[in-house]
Amino acid sequence: MSQFHKRLLLVGLMLGILLEGLDGMILSTAMPRILADLDGLKVISWVFTSYMLTSVLSTPIYGKLSDLYGRKQFYIGGMVLFMVSSMLAGQAQSIEWLIFWRGAQGLGAGAMMPVAMTIAAEAFSGADRGKIQGILSGGFGISSVLGPTLGGWITDGPGWRWAFYINVPLGLITLAILLMVKIPAAEHQPQPHEIKIDYLGSAALMLFTTSLLLGFVFGGDATIGWTNFQTLAMFAITILSLIGFIVAERRAADPIIPLSFFKNPVFVVTNLSGFLIGAAMFGAITYISLFIQGVQGETATHSGTTITPMMLALVAGTVVGGQAVSRWGKYRLLAIGFMIIMFLGVLQLVFLDLHSGTLEVMVAMITMGFGIGGNFPVLIIALQNAFEPRFLGTLNSLSGFFRQIGGTVGISIQGSILTADLATQVSNRMKVNLPGPAYDAMTAQGFSPNIQILTSSEGLTALKAGIGNEFLYNGIVTSLREALTNSLHLLFIGSLAISVLALLSTFFLKELPLKWQFQNQPAETSNEVVPESVEAKR
Repeated sequence: MSQFHKRLLLVGLMLGILLEGLDGMILSTAMPRILADLDGLKVISWVFTSYMLTSVLSTPIYGKLSDLYGRKQFYIGGMVLFMVSSMLAGQAQSIEWLIFWRGAQGLGAGAMMPVAMTIAAEAFSGADRGKIQGILSGGFGISSVLGPTLGGWITDGPGWRWAFYINVPLGLITLAILLMVKIPAAEHQPQPHEIKIDYLGSAALMLFTTSLLLGFVFGGDATIGWTNFQTLAMFAITILSLIGFIVAERRAADPIIPLSFFKNPVFVVTNLSGFLIGAAMFGAITYISLFIQGVQGETATHSGTTITPMMLALVAGTVVGGQAVSRWGKYRLLAIGFMIIMFLGVLQLVFLDLHSGTLEVMVAMITMGFGIGGNFPVLIIALQNAFEPRFLGTLNSLSGFFRQIGGTVGISIQGSILTADLATQVSNRMKVNLPGPAYDAMTAQGFSPNIQILTSSEGLTALKAGIGNEFLYNGIVTSLREALTNSLHLLFIGSLAISVLALLSTFFLKELPLKWQFQNQPAETSNEVVPESVEAKR
């Protein structure tokens, strides 16, 4: 492949990652307004979980199939599905339909990020890999920079539905570029008689992942709870399907996730760290817009502008992380250092309160973003370095798989904290901020202010007109903002606990020599782990 076509391929891959990243970041800014329009605060976690659930389920399957049949068709097919479902999500007239089409989006997205990383790893080898992975991770960061501001402008301008419609033109441009480029094949291209699909293992993995995530979603739902039969049944199915998955993988000729991968300490630690980073990152990003718009009373556009510096820091972190690994040739201390930075950012979020200004939020988000961004290329390079190139598709997909599961679990748990605590907080704060007779009269009439009105200027105007009393109106709004602040404080404490675990996990990361520095290393001294089924075929 010529240098021109390599650059064109890199542009196409970056645009694909930009497409997926923009969707998530635009939606995070627009979500408070969507919830107000579709009355969806009680099921806020479902809007994100449906997307993550389907992307998590499909990611390792796409990775395995791309190892067997090639990358291009799965990458392009996933992008087409993503665009079509984006159009339909934009037309949703209820929160239920939005959740459904978000799930369809996730099914397409499951092929995009991990397969793009794999294509890049095969097209750009050797010492350039760290730089390329940093650039691609930076593509996600660029989307994160543009996304919040663009999401705020869309929400306050043409409307939140364009948060979905905008995916189509960008997707068409990306497809046009990729169709012009020949994507290199994997080093090991199996013959038809070698291909054995692990159907039983795939089914068990899907059942395990679905039941696990639904268990956390049900537990996080205020109307269901953690001790309900539905929740407990999901976790019971999780345990049984995990046992079934292990049995299936032991017997499979070509397992979808070779169990011998878990014998590699680098595989275990990098994916554990990715899981915990996902839990801390997605939770913080998802709910910080609610703090800015609900607590601080700012517009969606202002919310996007406030979050944008974090994404600039994330881009800088990915570039610095990728370049540092390539130049230094080591990754363990870099992973620890970036994780400490992420921890310090989350710690600052814990200290946000009703009187915190925009600058305080920005500083916290910038710190966290740089730490998260730096670890993206560092961890993926450490993981790729520990295995043979033929497993790149599976490894990259599993990396995204664990990170997405972490994000889903984090959002579900934090959503549970928010919804369970809000009702109590609203009642307590209204008792403090309103005179006794006024509170008693409102309670007797069954008046229960909806926290969602804080994110809508129209809702606040309607409340003020309905109350007809400036003193009572101010008391209600102050109570709602204080209640939301207190609940988000608990949520950020949860993110802090997760970031502590993420930091601790990196201390167990084993340092291995980077392969591009040891091109003549004998096979018998290699640090690679080869799945038992592949070793048997040799």
